[in-house]
Amino acid sequence: MITVAASSTDRNFISEIVLGDGANFNGESLSLFEMNASTSIISASEAYAGYFTPYQSR
Repeated sequence: MITVAASSTDRNFISEIVLGDGANFNGESLSLFEMNASTSIISASEAYAGYFTPYQSR
């Protein structure tokens, strides 16, 4: 949730993620920028527990 006083911009932008097996999922993003590189998806609980470095969890 983003709360900003005097903001009139809808902060939900449609986004798509493509997994390594070719499966596509649509959802919402907070950014309009495209990510043209592959990266790992990690569980928030694993990130919090310290199993990943900031470099791995980008």
